[in-house]
Amino acid sequence: MRSAYLNQIINLLVAILMVPLLLRYLDVNEYVLWLIFTTFGGITLQFESAIQIVSVREIAREHHSGNAVTLQAAVRKAKAAYTTLSACVLVPFLALGLLYLNYVTSEKLGYQGSIEWLLFISAYVLNYYFGTNNSILLGMAHLARYNNITSLTRILNFICTFFLLKA
Repeated sequence: MRSAYLNQIINLLVAILMVPLLLRYLDVNEYVLWLIFTTFGGITLQFESAIQIVSVREIAREHHSGNAVTLQAAVRKAKAAYTTLSACVLVPFLALGLLYLNYVTSEKLGYQGSIEWLLFISAYVLNYYFGTNNSILLGMAHLARYNNITSLTRILNFICTFFLLKA
């Protein structure tokens, strides 16, 4: 229970601290790009959330039934769903984002952000590719480990964002 509360506190603190950090290091155009990126990322997070809810439920059911064969099938099904999401983020979202940056925002923001968009999408693709591990941890009731991992990655996200903005 403590790890879940700690995870929520860390998420809240990072969200609060991120605003002044972004405002300090980004100009208006860069901040707009940040908002565009996080909007596209938020859309993909909705798909990931749907996959996670279903896959955790299926993995938990099979884990608690004690049937290793059906548990492996549930894990394979989750892996297929996450791999599909990862591929969809890699191809259509990468293309849509590049088109949006080059044709919709280019007049106001200039031609910037393509390399950043590629890095941003690559991070999401990698995250979703390994997303099955989150479902496995949750489905097998390893909640403290899951919360500790997400807390650590949120802190690392903030630290990396800070150093990259500073650079």
